[in-house]
Formats: sequence, C-alpha cells, structure tokens
Amino acid sequence: GTLVTTEGSPSKGTNPGADAVANVQTHFAVALTCPKLDGLPKLLRRRPYEGPDYEEEEGEERYTRQQLHEMLQASPKQIDEELHRLGALEVEGGMCVLDV
Repeated sequence: GTLVTTEGSPSKGTNPGADAVANVQTHFAVALTCPKLDGLPKLLRRRPYEGPDYEEEEGEERYTRQQLHEMLQASPKQIDEELHRLGALEVEGGMCVLDV
C-alpha cells in the first residue's frame, strides 16, 4: 500500500504532524481446517442423562444442538457425526450422554 500526506507528497515518516491517507489492500484466503471437537464430550457430560427419575432434579442446563453448533469450530455435519459417534441423546431439547 501507499501512504500519502495531505500535501500530496509520499510520507517517509519524517513529518509526524501531517494528516495521512492510507491505501491498504488486504487479501483473505479460505483454508480448510480440522474440526475442533475436543471439548464436545465435556459439554455433553455437563448434565448427563441418568434416567426419568432424575430429570426433575435441578441441575445445569443442557446445551441445545444449535448452541453446540455456535460454540464449536466445525461444520454442522461434522458436529452431528461426532454427536452420533459419542452416542449423544437429545432430551427435552438439550444434548447429553448417558450416565453409566
């Protein structure tokens, strides 16, 4: 990019009081990355499913599928595949694992 002072002469950094206009070109590249799903098991264990007798007890809220999609750096398909691999359940809108 080029840095030009308001007087029209290129700036060499010798006039710190001059107003300047910057012309900057930025390039962004999209790169494939590995999904970051390491924290998913911990999120699912936040409140595991212990059976219907324990559902009435107060406890941590379970994360919804949508919240997990927003929190994790992975595609929805990758997250859903990992949920399936972990044997996750959806109970009353929240995702969890069985407490065994």
